Amino acid sequence: MVSIYVNPLQFGINEDLDTYPRTWEDDLKMLVELDHEFAETNARIGMSTTSDDNETSRIGLTTSPSPLVSRSLGRISAVFAPTTKTMYPTLPPTSDNGTFVTVTPLASLLEGASRPVFFRGVATVCMKLFNIVDPDKVYFGQKDVQQTVIIKRMVKDLCVPVEMVIGPTMREEDGLAMSSRNIYLGQRRRQNATILVRTLRIAEEQYLGGKLAREDILGPAQELLGSLAGAGEQEQLAAEQRVRFEVDYLSLADTESLEEVGIVDETKGAILSGAIKMLPIEKLQEGEDDGKTLVRLIDNIILKPRRTMSDPRAPPTPTSAPDLDILGDQVKIHPGGYLEPPAKHDDTHERNLVENMARFRQSPFDFLREVSLYVSGTGWRAYDDVVGQPILYSGYTDRMKAAVMSTPILQEKISELAERRLAVEETHGLLGLEDKEYVRIRALRKAAIEQSLQEVADELTDKMICKFESKRFIRGAYYLCTQLLTRAYHQVGQFLQHAGAMYIRRSFGNDALYTTLVQSYIDTLLKNGYNFECFIEGGRSRTGKLLPPKFGILSFILDTILSGRVEDAIICPVSTQYDKVIETEGYVNELLGVPKKRENLMDFLSASSVLSLKLGRVDVRFHEPWSLKNFIEQQSHKFADTQQINAQNTTPDIRVRILSALGYKVLSDINAVSVVMPTALIGTVLLTLRGRGVGKSELVRRVNWLSGRIQAKGGRVAHFAGAPTSAVVERGIEVLGPDLVGVVEGLPEETFYAIDRFQLSFYRNMTIHLFVSEALISAGMYTKVKLGGGPEHQRVTYRALLNQVSFLSQLFRGEFIFPAGGLSVNLENTLNGLEKDGVIEIRRGGAGGIKTVELSDAERICGRENYDFYCFLIWPFIEASWLGAVSLVGLTPLLGQKTDVWLEVKRAQDMAQLLGKTLYHQGDLSYFEAVNKEILKNAFQRFEEEGIIVTRKSRGPKHGPSTMKVADKWMLQRDPDTGKVVPEGRLWDFIEMIARSRRGG
Repeated sequence: MVSIYVNPLQFGINEDLDTYPRTWEDDLKMLVELDHEFAETNARIGMSTTSDDNETSRIGLTTSPSPLVSRSLGRISAVFAPTTKTMYPTLPPTSDNGTFVTVTPLASLLEGASRPVFFRGVATVCMKLFNIVDPDKVYFGQKDVQQTVIIKRMVKDLCVPVEMVIGPTMREEDGLAMSSRNIYLGQRRRQNATILVRTLRIAEEQYLGGKLAREDILGPAQELLGSLAGAGEQEQLAAEQRVRFEVDYLSLADTESLEEVGIVDETKGAILSGAIKMLPIEKLQEGEDDGKTLVRLIDNIILKPRRTMSDPRAPPTPTSAPDLDILGDQVKIHPGGYLEPPAKHDDTHERNLVENMARFRQSPFDFLREVSLYVSGTGWRAYDDVVGQPILYSGYTDRMKAAVMSTPILQEKISELAERRLAVEETHGLLGLEDKEYVRIRALRKAAIEQSLQEVADELTDKMICKFESKRFIRGAYYLCTQLLTRAYHQVGQFLQHAGAMYIRRSFGNDALYTTLVQSYIDTLLKNGYNFECFIEGGRSRTGKLLPPKFGILSFILDTILSGRVEDAIICPVSTQYDKVIETEGYVNELLGVPKKRENLMDFLSASSVLSLKLGRVDVRFHEPWSLKNFIEQQSHKFADTQQINAQNTTPDIRVRILSALGYKVLSDINAVSVVMPTALIGTVLLTLRGRGVGKSELVRRVNWLSGRIQAKGGRVAHFAGAPTSAVVERGIEVLGPDLVGVVEGLPEETFYAIDRFQLSFYRNMTIHLFVSEALISAGMYTKVKLGGGPEHQRVTYRALLNQVSFLSQLFRGEFIFPAGGLSVNLENTLNGLEKDGVIEIRRGGAGGIKTVELSDAERICGRENYDFYCFLIWPFIEASWLGAVSLVGLTPLLGQKTDVWLEVKRAQDMAQLLGKTLYHQGDLSYFEAVNKEILKNAFQRFEEEGIIVTRKSRGPKHGPSTMKVADKWMLQRDPDTGKVVPEGRLWDFIEMIARSRRGG
């Protein structure tokens, strides 16, 4: 049921009751269309809407089924549109006498301060509505946040048996909260109406960046309002251009009492709200038909709690400890917001996780004693308290195999495949359709095929599933892994399978049986309540950079829930970060085109030596778990016109969108709890400096600066356990080792420099995702900055900057994960942030729009160190894209050549890599990281998506290598006299566009 009623009791004297928009016909039309959509999708009975505006009691309601409900087409059973006489049967609402509901002191705060009778009208009409309709649930919108708090208090205090549901604020594309009164704004005021939401978002950024004090959160927002209102920018404009407004209030209030707060309680959060009056237009321009009505805008943002009540006394800290802290044989679990206490004198150093493990050569008796403790399961080594379903018992493997093999979907798939094979044999005359015994022969043949498929499935299952058979084995496996197998992952497949590893193929191709088998195994695990750990194969790539997720395993898990075979699965995103990744050397060789070394027994036997290396720390953090079923239901409101999505009513398009949303949510949650390790800070600083090296004091200063910038961007930095930054830097350099970071001896101050920039780039790329927007803007500005000269020569127009940033964003669409909100919004927000940080200076036009951008005087004085930092982050990727594009010039046909130049894609990429190495050593390429195989591969992928190159995949049973050529429209031409490539055309312009942001000098 939907209620529509303009409530007179909410309007004060001289307010716009008579002119308030009443859109009865349009409302009914939309409801009828919505009801038909619900009916077409066979949705469940029920209704949910959000209140449209605070003066219109348009409230969504759900009630118990009734005869009226059964007659509705979809989910909207009725519209409750009472007359004023119905709602106020005794005295008119304009009377000062009568029966009212007043909620004090909430109704006198914020909005109530300037509208004293408003919330009395809200509470009274809602109480009447609840009594008349008797709903089970009522739906309100967050935009009228004070209204929701007051009605919640009324429902609680008066014991009203109704559940309140608060829907998010509905917004226009530019962020303006939707409201019936927005139609009064007119074009000119509408363009400036986002000032309130922009102000609130600036304040929100302060809270998300770690600020809790009222002045720290509201200060920057009040500065922005002050610069625009009163004698600000608008007053400098002519009357026919000016837009004036007055600030009613800007509030930071408690979520329950609505009292203003001085310090935000992290366990509760706060309500950030405001109201402004858009004043009438002083002088209308030609063609303007509105703007004479005063319009009052309200908006709010909920500042969500940053930690739980588990430790309310814990002081806030931007560098919180890990959730799980393992030092030596001690395990400590810290609540969110935990601050490491000052360390005692005898416990200031961190201890090695495996320092107590004896070595046979050093102490053979201790070694044998220790092995016996693990094998016998003494103390904590017993593995008797397993979390989740019972495992580690004899017969587990056979039981799991039987459960997988008996799943209905697998048996149905086997029967289907057998029928398909029979159809092929019938087509080729192998079954004898004319034979009198055809039916019996066919049945026997089908049984034989099914038996063969069962055997194949059984063998595949045995090779795939985890085999938890013995506690003694798992105890020994733990000891063996920590002692010997750190680098021997690929040599120990069966070993790890018995220790809990699941093995599946990299690619399934068109193997329907194997695909169904994997689905059956995942169904069996989840249905029986087993914990299931997987990697979504996006995350950190071999370059160390955050990549978009891949959806293989997630697709199976999603199908398990959508199909209804399993009711729900709880997702717990986990982040694991390492100070040093021992595989980087192997990664680098592969990225440079060196063939991967085949594993062998000698490598396996010598792998234990890696334990003598200093590999630093491991940081493991857990995001709050969440229900996959609830997530799917939430997505249903976004992607479909039904309250419940399942396998039967989910189109392929909807399923792909849900799967994509699921992958990015998991990745976002992992990223939300991930921390930047000290080695990543050091590697980033060393690769973003102009000089050859850096002194220790300057390195410490830059590490501190980078830590602050990461936290301001919403990132997290690994806690240092009370150690000073200088000690953390020393330890980080020791962990990275002399092969990556060198020290210049004999100088007054220790000076460090990057030795292996390629390996260090792995650590630098761990931070780049936090600064992608700033880096792209800096590269866009570089088209002018590289020209040199005074500020006026380096000033770039907003339009030119937007074009270059847009081009670079498209170029790196497959390289980075960009913030949500769209290019224009992100560009403006990032520019405002850079201006606030003192990196750039923005010149704005009459309407407040950005006209030009340039480096600030402060940034020039400090030697462009902040601006250069962002440029150094993105330049290697720009170089790689430029290199890939330049390599395409080599595919230009020779004079007289009539046929197209087709080349294997892999060979083309290898040639680009070879060209890059040549240009680097000859001084024409600034960054050796630009020859990175993965980055070049991504560049070629973008070239294909843009239509610059055309690829062709081989056909036939044996797939050969893919080939490519430059598309005809992009092909360069040769001079008919000299045979040289003519420097013009689409490809040449494309290369030049990239080169505009390349590092000069």
